Amino acid sequence: MRSILIIGCIVIGSISAFNGRISHAFKIGQDTTLYKVYKIDSVKNYYLIYARRSDSLFKIVSEKMRVEQCMCISQGNEYRFQLHSMSQINGKPITPPASAMEVSGMYVDKTTIINFEGDSIRDLYYGDNIKGLCFIK
Repeated sequence: MRSILIIGCIVIGSISAFNGRISHAFKIGQDTTLYKVYKIDSVKNYYLIYARRSDSLFKIVSEKMRVEQCMCISQGNEYRFQLHSMSQINGKPITPPASAMEVSGMYVDKTTIINFEGDSIRDLYYGDNIKGLCFIK
């Protein structure tokens, strides 16, 4: 009976430790998503931040604004951006699929259209932790 109790405690302890490692690994995986900025441009009142994550390219749109005491985003550096697609609402596309018609860009306000980049970038993004050219931790 005592050996069954000890084995039971070992199994339960092992499961708890395993779940803790999985949870910790998942959090680390989320925290280590780095985007490397390879180009910065602008169109009218918007900055365009071009970034790469693994083998994917992102075009991030950020309205021009001044932010005091900020960590300035610069070319060649890596950041943990929290990006969202501008062509989706609640995970559902708001533009027609490419097979329905060719879309070359997207209006970000009444007068400003930002173009996609041929076949390499087919969506625009915004960041929860980006204001102007500032990275907000």
